[in-house]
Amino acid sequence: MGYLVIALISLNSGAGSLGVEAVSFYLLAYVIMSLGAFGVMMVVSDSAQERDHIGHYQGLFWRNPWLALVMTAMLFSLAGIPLTIGFIGKFYIFAAGVQAGHWGLLIAMVIGSGIGLFYYLRIVYGMLTPLKEPLDLPVAGLKELVPHCVLLFFTIGVASVGNSPRRINAMVRVDG
Repeated sequence: MGYLVIALISLNSGAGSLGVEAVSFYLLAYVIMSLGAFGVMMVVSDSAQERDHIGHYQGLFWRNPWLALVMTAMLFSLAGIPLTIGFIGKFYIFAAGVQAGHWGLLIAMVIGSGIGLFYYLRIVYGMLTPLKEPLDLPVAGLKELVPHCVLLFFTIGVASVGNSPRRINAMVRVDG
């Protein structure tokens, strides 16, 4: 959420409507990405124990490829990988910072994004790493259709907006 500071500061420094659009779009994108990632955590967890440690997701790809795909999409989007809604959101924040001339904040944003990328890719790597010994973690099956449909909705949202410039232009009007 620290990226929003750049857009908010840019509002007072001449970015005007681009700063407002950047804040609005990034907030929407961040809500979608966070709900998707925490949705996977909810499906993997059970009433006895929360699965909030990185080690709990080791081998998730081999236990449940669908949940691993959803989590990977959310993490890539949070990291700002191109073709995701997170990239578009960070792009708008960056454009507002450039328009306002906040170069120091933009350098901090790039460094922060690099650190975040390392952290998110570490989780993805763990999900792809097979378990050395079986770990009894409950993973919801397709019998729980509602959570999986919600995750599908968030995954489509993360991927479709990042892959469709026409939709982006229709959703957010960019003033040059």
